[in-house]
Amino acid sequence: MGIRLDWEIENERAQTRTLGEDPDARRRRARALRRLILVLLGLVLLGACAIAVVMWRLDEVDNQIRQSLVSTVENEVAALRIGDRATFTNVQRSDSATWLQIQQDIYDAYQQLKVDANVVLSGRVINTAIDGARGRVQVEEIVDGVPYARTWFYFRYEDGWRHVPPDYTFWGEARTAATDGVTISYFSVDQPLAD
Repeated sequence: MGIRLDWEIENERAQTRTLGEDPDARRRRARALRRLILVLLGLVLLGACAIAVVMWRLDEVDNQIRQSLVSTVENEVAALRIGDRATFTNVQRSDSATWLQIQQDIYDAYQQLKVDANVVLSGRVINTAIDGARGRVQVEEIVDGVPYARTWFYFRYEDGWRHVPPDYTFWGEARTAATDGVTISYFSVDQPLAD
């Protein structure tokens, strides 16, 4: 038998106390941790899917609004092309009778230009910009073989997009280009012309 010192007895007790955790308890704790991780991953995946669906729907709505604007422009150009004053006038809207009269004069000028010159009113939309209910469109027209970009402004009312007077606040940001002795101040929508 032998003599056992106090520190040997305490050391033996400590080893007894730290032999380890119950294996079933360890498995239950590991299983609970895996479940928690899976639930968190599922929630993150669900959230990502919900965000993706919302983003897709917003993009779809933006495309529908843009397509509606492009269709309005195409109808207006078609009215100019075939000489349909009523349809052309129906697309115009303003509180200013002067601007509406100017649009009628523009219609007459286009009809005369079709007779006098080689004009192609393609109706091809070069560029669109939409800011809430405001829209800006650049439309191609070809006069004597030279392509031009006309900038028209639109506003979305309850009954659809309507051609309105120019909104110079929606013309783009102010820019300046300086070269040898020439300085050009323009707005971003006029970038191709400035170049």
